Amino acid sequence: MSGNRHVILNTVDTPLKILFWTVPELLILTIPFFVGLLISQLTLGLCVMVFYFWLTRLYQRHFGKGQLQAVMYWFLPHNHRFKCLPRSFIREYVG
Repeated sequence: MSGNRHVILNTVDTPLKILFWTVPELLILTIPFFVGLLISQLTLGLCVMVFYFWLTRLYQRHFGKGQLQAVMYWFLPHNHRFKCLPRSFIREYVG
């Protein structure tokens, strides 16, 4: 038996991928495309899809992959479906 009994896997924090993209990237790729189809503006949907995907990749390259979720948590309104998450403006709980 080797002396390394507690092994932390390297894949614990890797996000779920569908084909080559993570779930948020896949949503960025599909939602503008289908909205463009619904309003009969396929080229506009494709352009918006490419622009959002490029912008998200640029943001992640400069600030890191987890930063976007932190920014969305801090600046977007609190979602009432997830009541287990604390509100972003609460700095310290007393008691």
